[in-house]
Amino acid sequence: MLVNIIDISGSYLKTKEFSVYAVLSNVLKWNIQQVSVDLRVGKLFAIGKTKLVDTDAGKVPPHKEVKLPHILKPGEYAIAQTIEEIHQGKRKYACLLQPRSRAFRIGLSIQTNLWGPAYEGPITFGIANLSPSPVKISRGASLVQLAFIDIKGEVIQVTHTFQGGRVL
Repeated sequence: MLVNIIDISGSYLKTKEFSVYAVLSNVLKWNIQQVSVDLRVGKLFAIGKTKLVDTDAGKVPPHKEVKLPHILKPGEYAIAQTIEEIHQGKRKYACLLQPRSRAFRIGLSIQTNLWGPAYEGPITFGIANLSPSPVKISRGASLVQLAFIDIKGEVIQVTHTFQGGRVL
């Protein structure tokens, strides 16, 4: 299945097609859109309380995987991982994760990131319930979409601490 990707060349944007199955595993055919791929929640992690979060000292809040479906209470924050996983090999795409509109329509705020060409593994993102109502998060819920950006030229390979889907 082909999807358009963003090709940033000079001062203009254009799109070209590529096979989603070459870079993503566990993708459902009907989740492939014209310029993005809808991704599904596979795991959800509750974030615990700690005295102080200090990333410089490696102090992060405790987290624990919760059973899905999970009721996200008003004001609650969780970290999700997708069923789909990125496997780029030697391909050169940056991956931009964006919330789907259904998320903000029901009061969810999605915290996302940009993944470089070296990333391999599931996509991790944050979910905050800003609504006054509890929201049920089920396995397979489609709350985010992934767009691919073609990288021109040489890519500097980096290794980061969250390679492979580390949560915290």
